[in-house]
Amino acid sequence: MAEKLLVAREQLVVALDLFIADVAPMAVHSLAGNAWEILERQCRSKGLEPFFEHIQATNPGQTPQELRRIVYRYHRTFKHADPKATKEDEENLREFSDEHNDYMLSIASHDYLTAADKLTVELQVFQMWFYAAHPGALTDTAQQDAVFENWFPDLLNFPRSERKIRLREVITKVSSMEEIIADPRTDSRDDLPVLTARRTLEKL
Repeated sequence: MAEKLLVAREQLVVALDLFIADVAPMAVHSLAGNAWEILERQCRSKGLEPFFEHIQATNPGQTPQELRRIVYRYHRTFKHADPKATKEDEENLREFSDEHNDYMLSIASHDYLTAADKLTVELQVFQMWFYAAHPGALTDTAQQDAVFENWFPDLLNFPRSERKIRLREVITKVSSMEEIIADPRTDSRDDLPVLTARRTLEKL
């Protein structure tokens, strides 16, 4: 695996671990955004279509520069700290919430799958969780129904903290499924141990 892809993989996996543990949302966003920047370039260097192409196609009235400014709105504030914070920075810090991480993690996961042709168990389950939590993100109704009924039934009826618990429960379940672990499309993360924060929460 190319060195840059390994860098993005580590950032994305750690970002998701923090997200699953329900801690450090700004760190999650920063890491996931960093990973996505690398992964988009990796996709393009391989002649593959990154998720940004879909964003452009579904927003024809805006330039790529405008779209990037929107997508990286919070990431830019976290990444380029200025002691003389602008009004926009102050608004971003005030308005940011963990829910913004759902989209950044999903986009980065999409491009990692495109570039590496595999995902860790945690990223696979997160993508299912994301579509269950954001049904409008999928246009295939049958695919939506499968996600809801098989893995995350009635997810939208629960508060966000409970949704994260459901996410952890399904990850634990899928991690014990030998057919998933043995699948070549499942990325082993043996070199990236689970964060202590997540281990602690999973024991509760």
